[in-house]
Amino acid sequence: MASGELSEVAETQRETLGKSQIPHSRPDPLQIIAESSHRPERILSRSPTLSSLPENGVSSLGSGQINPTDFSQPRRQYTDSTTSTSENSFGLNSNRSSIVPQLSQPLSIHINSSEQLLQAGKAANQRESALFEALRGELRTIPSPHQNRSPQMPVDGDLREIHELQESLSWRIGLYGQDASKDTVNNIIVVLHDYGGDHSSIKPMVKKHFADPQTALLCLGGIHRLRPTTGQVGGLDWTDEPNGNSYHRAVRLILEHVIGKVLVEKCNFPPSNIALLGHGQGGSVALAIAAVWETTRLGGVITIDGPPPEYIIPSTTPRIPTPVLMVGGRLGALTPQAEQRAKDLFLHVDVDLRPGVDVLPIVQLLASKGDSDEIKTAKDFLAHSLRQEEWET
Repeated sequence: MASGELSEVAETQRETLGKSQIPHSRPDPLQIIAESSHRPERILSRSPTLSSLPENGVSSLGSGQINPTDFSQPRRQYTDSTTSTSENSFGLNSNRSSIVPQLSQPLSIHINSSEQLLQAGKAANQRESALFEALRGELRTIPSPHQNRSPQMPVDGDLREIHELQESLSWRIGLYGQDASKDTVNNIIVVLHDYGGDHSSIKPMVKKHFADPQTALLCLGGIHRLRPTTGQVGGLDWTDEPNGNSYHRAVRLILEHVIGKVLVEKCNFPPSNIALLGHGQGGSVALAIAAVWETTRLGGVITIDGPPPEYIIPSTTPRIPTPVLMVGGRLGALTPQAEQRAKDLFLHVDVDLRPGVDVLPIVQLLASKGDSDEIKTAKDFLAHSLRQEEWET
């Protein structure tokens, strides 16, 4: 072959080789993405928590998950308020906007529930306060005893003839102590039991420690019968509704009928000669009774582990003149807040709380041979409050 022909062939081979090295079209973007996803230098380091979340608002997808048709069908971006997800122009779902709400949802629900319970409690307390103020207004007229008659011992018939009492309350009347006589009765103590008790629950303890020939005992039983449990008879309750915390009906029955109509009008006891002793729930009822007659001085209130109801709001008028003694366990219902509420309501409040216990053990007080410190305090309190030796202002 001639040299010219060799040169021509060599030149043709060089042109063919050069053309084979020039790309005929633009590179495939999907191929670039797929290849880049396998390069070690492109891998991001993420925490275990963040690795499960979308990156930059778009779910992290591998090359095998990419559909080329997604790039050719751009769609409108939208937000669904029910799912808080959006679909971008590539058709890939994004839930970036829902990440924060999802993470904070349990805390938000907890806060909202707490706030709702708090608001519901405040609303209920306001309703009970309004009902209590209405009751106070209805019973504002205080009956007066006869001036020229001495107090007389009440009998069963005095209470039984009042229809409201016969249907709603139970009672026991007693006069105890050496040389006790109905002709010498000057004072009376109304005794109110705790939740689940009855008119005889704390009568033995009161009879043992507070028996006095001049002081009668009237032990009352609550207005509702509780459902009996296995092997036990259902006790009595003072609340307006089961598991409630208001005592308006019990307060009305005791104050209007027992104290007002029977003890003051019929038996001629001055209000200052009528004391109230309540245990637990009965102590709260006793404080509520004294708070209704806010301008009248009763002979004293002793509450054993019974706080004043929270719905009783202190009045702007002078504090209630009835003296109060709060005894019980320091770790129980007679909290510092309950003590302060009592002092905001009443002019004279004494407190004797046993440290380290929730409640005062009534059974132990009954079984003890002598008087405990709390019993001594209560006996001294009643002696002074009924005789009005220390409490006059």
